Amino acid sequence: MSAESLLPAPAETGRFQAGPVDVRTERILRIQGYRDMERVRKPIRRAADKAAAIAREIAEGEVGFRRIGIAACGGVNLELEGGERFECAAFGRFLTECESVIVFAMTAGATIDRRIDELMAADDPVVALLLDTAGWLAIESITRQFSERLKADCEPAGLRLTRRMGPGYTYRMGREMAPWGLEEQEGLFRVLGEESSPVAVLPSGAMLPKMSRSGLYGLRVAASDGTAD
Repeated sequence: MSAESLLPAPAETGRFQAGPVDVRTERILRIQGYRDMERVRKPIRRAADKAAAIAREIAEGEVGFRRIGIAACGGVNLELEGGERFECAAFGRFLTECESVIVFAMTAGATIDRRIDELMAADDPVVALLLDTAGWLAIESITRQFSERLKADCEPAGLRLTRRMGPGYTYRMGREMAPWGLEEQEGLFRVLGEESSPVAVLPSGAMLPKMSRSGLYGLRVAASDGTAD
């Protein structure tokens, strides 16, 4: 991978270090069901302010990724070069005309997990709960930074990202819903490679640190249809 571009050559890996995460008190509260910010009780607002500040201070956005070619993609099946296979009815729609994918795993770091445990042990469950929400907002911020950088680096190469996909997510196909089973998480991590990943995967498909996300983006020529998120 060149020093100027985040986009790796086929079969190469890369690392991306995210900048400060965008975690705001109002978004934490809205996720928790508060709609009118004026009616939020002061203790809850203070707890959300504290959780947002902690997340901004300690989140460590890191992404490991690998670009790998598509050997075959049709119907519900996706086979990558090297032989790893996945099954989801949405592949045929979203990865059509793609010749390769970028497989990734990202994390906001283990420090957030530890701080949540410390808050629970200190009998501060409200801040702990809100910090858990703040951690996922940190992951959203890291995802945006990574995808925006990839999109910018794809443009000079005449490429475009598809939407993000990942095991454990479900995709709308007209009136039908197409799940990508979480049990295929381990296969995605095999493609990425242990040395390339800042995240570990458990046999259940869960990831460590907890504040982590995995998935892939398809790469297609810019003239083709496709959207990235």
